[in-house]
Amino acid sequence: MGYANPIEAMGLERFADAARQAGVDGVLVIDYPPEESAEFAQCSAHAIDMIFLLAPTSTETRIEQVARLASGYIYYCVAARRDRGQAPDLDDVAAKLPAIRGKTRLPVGVGFASAMDRPHVRGPDRRRCRDRQPNNPRMEQASPGTCVEKGATFLKEIRRAIDA
Repeated sequence: MGYANPIEAMGLERFADAARQAGVDGVLVIDYPPEESAEFAQCSAHAIDMIFLLAPTSTETRIEQVARLASGYIYYCVAARRDRGQAPDLDDVAAKLPAIRGKTRLPVGVGFASAMDRPHVRGPDRRRCRDRQPNNPRMEQASPGTCVEKGATFLKEIRRAIDA
């Protein structure tokens, strides 16, 4: 995951070559919206998956654009409401998943940002958001029944390291 500025400074072709040589198999550039990413999506010609973000507020048009350009998986980013630190409405989160899945065959990874260290997602709500992040060994080894718990433990370790 990164930003467009370093890629733009390096040049798309040079970036894609360097990333591929370094073993990168997918990139998420958070400030490349799909409306401005047709050229950037050509990284897939270098065997690099293009991962795009969707949010609970994403429109049908945005979902279609992302579905056309994305490869690898689509990251459905759900965060706590930053204004009051409240948990996302999991009914809204779950309700958007069929609309996303109806436009793509790619896996849809549901990410709860740094909010996972808060007890937002528990019990039956965890089962509603059951996709997992691909190519993460800890998650790949997790059974469907323990995937969320293992993911939460993993993310808490990352959060502790960031806060240290």
